[in-house]
Amino acid sequence: MEKGKEMTRDALTDANVIIQRGFDARAVANQLLYFARMDEKWFTPLQVLKLVYYCQGWALARLDTKLFRQDIQAWRYGPVVRDVYNEVRVYVDGPVSNDIKADRANFSGEEQWLMREVYRLYGNMRGVELITLTHLPGSPWDQIWSHRRSDHDVIPVEMIREYFIDLDRISNR
Repeated sequence: MEKGKEMTRDALTDANVIIQRGFDARAVANQLLYFARMDEKWFTPLQVLKLVYYCQGWALARLDTKLFRQDIQAWRYGPVVRDVYNEVRVYVDGPVSNDIKADRANFSGEEQWLMREVYRLYGNMRGVELITLTHLPGSPWDQIWSHRRSDHDVIPVEMIREYFIDLDRISNR
């Protein structure tokens, strides 16, 4: 978007446009891991995967942009970004104790704020609680998983966006 030009959520919806970002989902994971370390906490791989999903969903709803470029897939235990999974799976269900390999990201203040809010809202939830949330009836994961063609079908970005916009409307009533 050009500087000085403002586009509303309605205009984006009408145009069916989602601003594409070039960030790496693993950089988002590292930012979440950083927040946890600052609070002397840790996350399991499952928590990291779900928190990355929530960052993307809320970025789509609140910022009208994709926070990262990778697709989100519907896996048995919920939404997964394969690149993040490949980096954290070595920890099995233990703490992800180190940053993961990722392209460096220069997140804006607004993006930092959004990730911090996701951390604040969901960061104290156990993996099983996050799975329960992502598996709610009508969620993007549920819609794709119940009609899947394979075990790793992509969840369309627009579906995630609309779901989180609806969550935002409900939470602001």
